[in-house]
Amino acid sequence: MSKKDTPYEDKTTDNKAANNTTVEGELLDENADVATITESEEAINNAAKDAILSAEELVQQSRIMQTEIEKLEDKLLRQQAEQQNLQRRMEREIDHARKFAVERFIKELLPIKDSMEIAQVAAAKDDADWATLRQGNDLIVKMMVAMMAKLSITEINPAIGEKFNPQWHEAMSMLPDPEKESGNIMIVHQKGYLLNERLIRAAKVIVVQ
Repeated sequence: MSKKDTPYEDKTTDNKAANNTTVEGELLDENADVATITESEEAINNAAKDAILSAEELVQQSRIMQTEIEKLEDKLLRQQAEQQNLQRRMEREIDHARKFAVERFIKELLPIKDSMEIAQVAAAKDDADWATLRQGNDLIVKMMVAMMAKLSITEINPAIGEKFNPQWHEAMSMLPDPEKESGNIMIVHQKGYLLNERLIRAAKVIVVQ
């Protein structure tokens, strides 16, 4: 039997080939593991970079939001201050109007009071001229009517025989009168008055029953 054809040599050759294959496989596995580790490290690095960028973006957005919040707070404070100033001004105006609401009326009334006092002094004299006093009284009434017109005050002076109107008239009593129509005004006891078309006092009347 020749050396090259011995079974021992064949087995040795086969073992070497198997060993080589095993080593190559291990090397391939190691290379694959190294590649996998490298890819994982790259993925981790990329994720870390993205996280850093995301954190920076969040910080930037937080700063922008904080600036907007400060602007809104400042605007709100300004509006509150304006509202408070407006409220104070309105309170002052209301208080002023309450205190001096009758100022115009008083200015119109004072000349009439002066005239009445002059007439009172004249009437107290022993030699008082009643005709002159009557003229003075008529003048005072005219002054009063003029003052009322300036203040938009109008009279309610119903005519005798006019139909009773509960909107403007107040019936003090009812009296029978066969010659007059029922529900008509018989006597005007007291005139009524309107202020800018608003009823201040109804005319007091006696109505036919």
